[in-house]
Amino acid sequence: MMSSKKDPTVIKHRRSIIAVAASLLLLGSAAFIYSQQPAQHPSQPNKDTASCAAPDPSLLPKPETFADADLIRVGISSNSMQDYEYPHAALSANKPFRVVDHSNGKALFQGAAWQQVRFSVSKSGFYARFPGHSKASGPYKGPLRVIPTTPDGRVRVTSITRHGKIPSYKGMIEITRGYSSPKKLSVINILSTQEYLKAVVPNELPIRFGYEAVKAQSIAARNYAIRPREKFWPQFDICDSQYCQVYFGSQTENRQTNQALKETQGLLALYQGEPILALYSSAHGGHSESYTNAFSEPRTNIFPAEDIPYLRGFADIPQIASKYGDLSTESAARKFWTSKSVKSYDVLSNRYRWQKRWSVWTLSSTLNKTLVKLSKEKNTKDFVIPAFKPGQSVGRVKRIEVTKRGVSGKIMEMRIQGTGGTWTVKKEFVIRKALTHGNRMLPSANVVFSHLSDKQGKLVTLVADGGGFGHGVGMSQYGASYLSKHGKPFSDIIQHYYKGVAIGSIPLQVGKGHHQKPVKTTFYGKTDKAILKVETEKRPFPVLAELNGQLYSMDDPTAYPVPLRKNQLNTLVLYPDPCESSRVIKVWAELFPSKAN
Repeated sequence: MMSSKKDPTVIKHRRSIIAVAASLLLLGSAAFIYSQQPAQHPSQPNKDTASCAAPDPSLLPKPETFADADLIRVGISSNSMQDYEYPHAALSANKPFRVVDHSNGKALFQGAAWQQVRFSVSKSGFYARFPGHSKASGPYKGPLRVIPTTPDGRVRVTSITRHGKIPSYKGMIEITRGYSSPKKLSVINILSTQEYLKAVVPNELPIRFGYEAVKAQSIAARNYAIRPREKFWPQFDICDSQYCQVYFGSQTENRQTNQALKETQGLLALYQGEPILALYSSAHGGHSESYTNAFSEPRTNIFPAEDIPYLRGFADIPQIASKYGDLSTESAARKFWTSKSVKSYDVLSNRYRWQKRWSVWTLSSTLNKTLVKLSKEKNTKDFVIPAFKPGQSVGRVKRIEVTKRGVSGKIMEMRIQGTGGTWTVKKEFVIRKALTHGNRMLPSANVVFSHLSDKQGKLVTLVADGGGFGHGVGMSQYGASYLSKHGKPFSDIIQHYYKGVAIGSIPLQVGKGHHQKPVKTTFYGKTDKAILKVETEKRPFPVLAELNGQLYSMDDPTAYPVPLRKNQLNTLVLYPDPCESSRVIKVWAELFPSKAN
């Protein structure tokens, strides 16, 4: 993508638009703006008069026909928060609601507040048992949707509970067929990403961590909602459990968190024009880890994973690197992770430094359970080598030796020697799961081991000294809190933990494989100007994007300075190419450019 910035020309008189548009196209001018009065949008643009060389703003589609890039589909799990397919489901609402067959738009039922509808599915279609009916109605083609008829309406999924209470959700609920079984259904909450995050961020970071930290968390959570590390379910974008982001519904909203979300609405961390994988964990202990050293590839399970440039590990402050050196070495890792005097942004965490101890008998008993289990489970079996044979055990543990560390000193690979054999264990999550202590996994894999032996040299006690809590990749929540409380704005926090990223609006895309109609997004203008960025192949017809009622025509992939409504919401719309519907176009507004690191 070109990095040049071009100043657009403002056309003040609508009568001149078409003539000037044609002239500019002939002259090869970079861009111009239609200074647009509120236009009458016909239901269908007049294809006979709409010219590919000189578009008329009055012929653009109605705003209500635009695709909304800000909507998200959230899978609602069972009581265990593990299963996403049900034999049946029951729903109600706190206000009047409709049940609609989405396949044809037909309203099936008008419900009063608190009335309950039960849903099921078979190979022939969907069934709904409405109040006052002894039998279920159907089959319907589906999917079926439960939609409140008032803005303050909330849909209640009465067949599940969260902390002993029936959860309620903003937006609508869709009942769709389960992916793995045609006789099961999935429950999906469809709502704006902004409303979804209002119920997520309070669960991820309390307001006491600092207002700017909560705003940074809001951006990270929005990124993760749009670009999760793994997507297991084709029917929805993200799940509602700790495997994605904890989402209990609208009852968990917080007024102060809502304000922080308002001031970051629609903003994302972007790398080369794409939403980043915004991983975060509780505390790094003073040094983050590289993604490649902590995670495996989602689809293939290959470890280490491919490198992600903005998720490379680094020390919180330069003095750490100069004082302790290369933490991938055993000596430097031991010096760093056993020191309680290390100064960093994570010092507020109660797991900044910690110690765990096992007697040899407790350790042996633990590993004989955890390693055998991990070697058989689908997601972890590739990381315990060799696989356990029937009846085989570790026996009495002799020694645990670290064979590979990451840039933070995090264990990537270790060898466990026992009287029953020797095993190699890889990847931080698997290592933490293997070394449980008091039925809890190890806080992190930032750990060094000390072996206490008897006179015969046999292991008696294993001591683990470590620091941090979680995988240690991306943003540290305690670090964000520290920076917030020391005056750093959310933009600095994001760009500290995700190196080389910019902050901007959701990138809008139209064309082949994307939206085939105009698509819009709304974002908060934290600044009074932005750079409108365009990616596409050059074509005769210019790229058309509308920002706050002004229509921008851009004739090549580049960057354009544009004004924003500061401290207000801004709306960006991208139109497809009317002459070449398959042409892929991407446009976004960049508010905080990436910093040189």
